[in-house]
Amino acid sequence: MRIETFEIKRYVLGPLDTNSYLVIDRAGNALLVDAPPGILTIMLYLLDRNIVKLTHILITHVHFDHAAEAEPLREVSGAKLIMHRDEFLILEESGRWARAYGIRWFKPDPDKLLTEDTEIDLGWVRVQAIHTPGHSPGSTCYYIKELNTIFTGDLIFKGTVGRTDLPGGSSREMIKSLKKVILLIPAETRILPGHGNETTLSDELKHNPYIRAIASGSKRDWEGTLPI
Repeated sequence: MRIETFEIKRYVLGPLDTNSYLVIDRAGNALLVDAPPGILTIMLYLLDRNIVKLTHILITHVHFDHAAEAEPLREVSGAKLIMHRDEFLILEESGRWARAYGIRWFKPDPDKLLTEDTEIDLGWVRVQAIHTPGHSPGSTCYYIKELNTIFTGDLIFKGTVGRTDLPGGSSREMIKSLKKVILLIPAETRILPGHGNETTLSDELKHNPYIRAIASGSKRDWEGTLPI
């Protein structure tokens, strides 16, 4: 998809079909949202041919299907790796899941640890980091107002929301995070999730039973009922 001077490429990778997004400006500056298994090969191709200059890697959460190759990509590209501090609580568990799937796990060594909601100035684009725990303790959404786009990781999907029964998950925190995002972003905002197809907040307010329940003030608890 192309928005004025920016392009957003999606790569679906790894055993859990994880979305990784590459945001590129006209000058070739790029940021990557999530680094699943398989992204390193793609990025090396682009970097070796000077197709893009990767400046930052933004991690929504450190489950292996989203962050397995963040560290080697950081090392070879020189890009700054950014994630939330609370994800360190589940790093060891993420490594165990990776090994169970036969995936090599590289422990992230971030250049910047997020501790609160903040705007990150990357020099060529501004990104709002929004702490959205629930799926994991340090889950983070990245909102680029200029592109009318939010990268939601495993918080919101088309038609559903992320599971909360994994270590560090919390249905109570998930509900708070969903409310937070619903109130923060405009209804027409494009949602680019960690799995599946893109959507918009307005579509989810109409068709997603969980988002509809949150927006209407329901206290429904769906602990452990969701697939991703």
